[in-house]
Amino acid sequence: MKHKYNRKDAKELLHLYDTLLKNGTNIHLREIDFLNLINHVSAQTNRADALEIVDFALDKYKFSPRLHTKRALLLIETGQEELAFDALDRAEIFGQSFIETDILRAKAHLALQEIDQARQLIYELKYDYYTTETERSNVLFVEALIFEESDDFERMYQCLNEAVQLNPFNDEALQKLYIAVELTKRHHESILLHTSVLDENPYSYTAWFNLAQAHYFLGEYSEAMDAFEYSFITNERFEPAYKEYAEVCFHLKLYKKALTALEDGLQLFHGDDEILLKIGQCHEFLGDIERAKIYYYRALGINKLADEVYFHIGKCYAQKGEFASSIHFYNQAIKIDNHREDYMIALAIAYKEMGRYQKALPFYKKAVEMGPELSENWVAYANFLLEIGGIEEALEVITEAESYAFGADMYFCKAAIHFKLNERKQAMDALGEALMENFQDADRFFHYLPEYRMDKDVKAIMRYYEKEV
Repeated sequence: MKHKYNRKDAKELLHLYDTLLKNGTNIHLREIDFLNLINHVSAQTNRADALEIVDFALDKYKFSPRLHTKRALLLIETGQEELAFDALDRAEIFGQSFIETDILRAKAHLALQEIDQARQLIYELKYDYYTTETERSNVLFVEALIFEESDDFERMYQCLNEAVQLNPFNDEALQKLYIAVELTKRHHESILLHTSVLDENPYSYTAWFNLAQAHYFLGEYSEAMDAFEYSFITNERFEPAYKEYAEVCFHLKLYKKALTALEDGLQLFHGDDEILLKIGQCHEFLGDIERAKIYYYRALGINKLADEVYFHIGKCYAQKGEFASSIHFYNQAIKIDNHREDYMIALAIAYKEMGRYQKALPFYKKAVEMGPELSENWVAYANFLLEIGGIEEALEVITEAESYAFGADMYFCKAAIHFKLNERKQAMDALGEALMENFQDADRFFHYLPEYRMDKDVKAIMRYYEKEV
C-alpha cells in the first residue's frame, strides 16, 4: 500500500519513520527520503539517532553510495572514526566519488590524530587531481583543520578565507572562520570577507553571525546589533545569535530591545537557563527586581550549578537592602566558581553593609588579587578602609593599585586621602591628574569630601581644568 506524503516535510518523514519502526507497517520510504530525514535529525545535533536511521535505511538500500558516505560522516562525528574507513570503502565500491570519500578519510585520520596521513590525502587532492570549486572548498576546509591542529592559525585562516570565496555556501568553513578570526585578530578583513560572502549567500545565518562578531570586536555596536538580528531572522533556531544580540544591547543599555529578542528566543528554547538568566538581567537593569528574581529562580530550576544566576539573585537582594540573603547567594556562586573577582567584591560589600568588617576584609583582598587591572575594586577596597578609619592603610592600597590599574576614580580617591592626611600638595597633584583624565566625573571627589566644594584651591583647580577640557 502506498502512502502519500510530503518528502520535503521533515516532521512528516520522521512520523512515518517512527510508525515504520514501531509497527512494521508497509510504508515505503525512498532513499532520498531517508537522506532528507538523516540531514534533518543530524542538524538537530542528534547524530546518534541519525546514525540509527542510516543503519535502518541501509537494510533496504544496501548499495547506496550516498547512505554509506553519510554513515561514514556520522561515524566520524560520533567519535567512531575507525569504523568510518570501512563505510568509505563500501561507498567507493558502490560508485561514490573518491574525492568526497578521501576528504572524509582525511577527516577520520585527523580525528585519530594521524596528521601525516591526513596531510598526504589533502596534498594529493589539491595537486594531483582535478577538483570542482565546491570540492576544492571542502579540501581547503580540511586543510584548515590540519593547520589548526598544528597551531598554525595564520594558514588556517588563509585556507578558510579561500574556501568560502570558492564556495560561499560552505557552512562548515564559515563556522570555523569565526574561531580563525578570533585567533588571528583579522576582524577588519573578516568584515570585508563576510560582506562578500553575503552578497552571494544573503541567507547565511553563520556569515551574518561572523560579521556581527567582527563589528562587535571593533566597537561598531549598531552594525553588530543589525547583523546579529539578521542572523536569528535567517535562522530562528540559531540560539547564540539571540544571546550575543542581548550582550550588545546590554553594552548600549538597550534593555528593552534585548528583552524583546530574548523573549522570542525563549519561545523556541524553553529549557535554556542562559536565556532565562539574560531575561532576568533585563528586568534587573530596568529596575523590576521582583520580576528579575522570577526568571533567575526559573533558571536555577533548570541548572543548579549556574553560578552567575546565584550571583544575580544576590544582587537583587542587595539592592533591596537584604544583605543577609545576598550573602547566602553570593556564597553559593563562589562555591561553584571561586575565581570571579566580581563575586568577591560583591560579597565584601555585603559584609561591610552588615557591619561585619572582619569578614569583609579578606574578600576585598581577594577581589584585587584576582582582578588587579580593575580600578573600581581597588577604590572599593580603599573606601572600605577609609570608612573604618584606616586612612594610612587606604593610601597604601591606592598607591599599590597604581602599579596595576589606571583610572580617574583612583586619583579622586587618592586626592581625598591626602587631604584627610593634611598633605595638600600631594592631594592637589592627585586631583589634577583625576580632572585631566575625567573632568565630567568631578563630583566623585566631593563624595569623599563634600565640605571641600568651597575650598579656594579646589575651586581654582576646578575652574582651570573646566577651561582646559
